[in-house]
Amino acid sequence: NAVIYWLLPRVAGEPLMRLIRMSEHGGCPTVSNIWRNTRTVRTWPPIRWLAWNMAYHAEHHALAAVPFHALPRLHALVGDRFEHVEQGYWRAQRSLIRNGWRNSHA
Repeated sequence: NAVIYWLLPRVAGEPLMRLIRMSEHGGCPTVSNIWRNTRTVRTWPPIRWLAWNMAYHAEHHALAAVPFHALPRLHALVGDRFEHVEQGYWRAQRSLIRNGWRNSHA
């Protein structure tokens, strides 16, 4: 049962999760300024729901005490202050490729 319920989903889902994790910090400068070193990705509601709103990754790092369900409201308040906000994961990946994966530490 461990193979079916843990190992199989882990192996099957890892490529997608790797793309998501690279989008969170990859290509952002390795500086202490939270407004510059993390990326938010605006994506579909089902994806945000499945990932507990972690697409609002910059907001999550800026104010970690904010619960996951309040991250969309936080984004509405401060989202325009972040340097890296992408419209979807595909655009985030294209941006990483275009910029040569600079400073990627995902």
